[in-house]
Amino acid sequence: MKKEIECEIVRDLLPNYIENLTSKETSKYLKEHIDHCEKCKKIQEQMQKEVELDTEKSDKKEINFLKKYKTKLNALKIIIFIFIIIFLLTLGRKMIILSNLSNEADKYMEKTNYHVIQYSYNEDSYIKTEIFKSNHKAKLKISNIEPEPKKSITIYGKEKTMESKEFDMYNANIYVNKENKNTVLLNQEIGSIKFLQNVLKTDNWFELFRTSFNISVKRTTFNGKECFYITSSYGKNYLPNTDGIYVDAETGLVICENAREYINEKGEIKRSGILKYVYEFDSVTEEDFLEPDINDYEITEKLEF
Repeated sequence: MKKEIECEIVRDLLPNYIENLTSKETSKYLKEHIDHCEKCKKIQEQMQKEVELDTEKSDKKEINFLKKYKTKLNALKIIIFIFIIIFLLTLGRKMIILSNLSNEADKYMEKTNYHVIQYSYNEDSYIKTEIFKSNHKAKLKISNIEPEPKKSITIYGKEKTMESKEFDMYNANIYVNKENKNTVLLNQEIGSIKFLQNVLKTDNWFELFRTSFNISVKRTTFNGKECFYITSSYGKNYLPNTDGIYVDAETGLVICENAREYINEKGEIKRSGILKYVYEFDSVTEEDFLEPDINDYEITEKLEF
């Protein structure tokens, strides 16, 4: 009876003994008992095998888990790497396109003889604006096509008096044509906005990088011309008062600006007009600057248009 009780106690302690969780004295006692008890020894050996088998299975599970984790981690690294490569290639492509367009526009900015036509389509008006430039002369004509009645104003810049990056100043005569009255203002100082503008010009590589990051570029055609459609991305207003611009692939100049909604200084929601541009170079002659017969106009000192 005593032997059986002793074996029961040993068997209860075997799991801890196998896991080396018993004290030194207890382990010594259990070992001596197992060495002299065949039944307990067999049970100990069986339990030892089961523990080793469980440990092996556990190790395999852990190894499999680590392998799967490593595989997923490597896959994630590859995906991130591919994404970075695609991002850099896309960004690099946009930087190259913007740089090339800007360089082409710079070439045309140096032109001194050109004719530009701007068509402006707004919610309630249709206006045609023409500018003729040749060396130190300029002519600006603005025609109100819609709504009726039609009217126009033509500014003849006889002599350039000042030149800046954004506009030139001229000594000019201003002719106003209305339905019932033609008037002229003589010898006025007038500023003429330069219609040839490099809208994609950046001051440095960082500015080019930032602009390229915040816009999207798509190759397309507009009125039969190969061009790039450029829009702002990520909510950034890199293209003020327009949802997008069409830039001529050959000249780098804007040939159309799309309308967009914006809020003016009074907090009112407004919509900008659609602007289309037509460019002609080295086509302006002296005949384009011939002024009308002044006898057909009433000389005035106040501009009314």
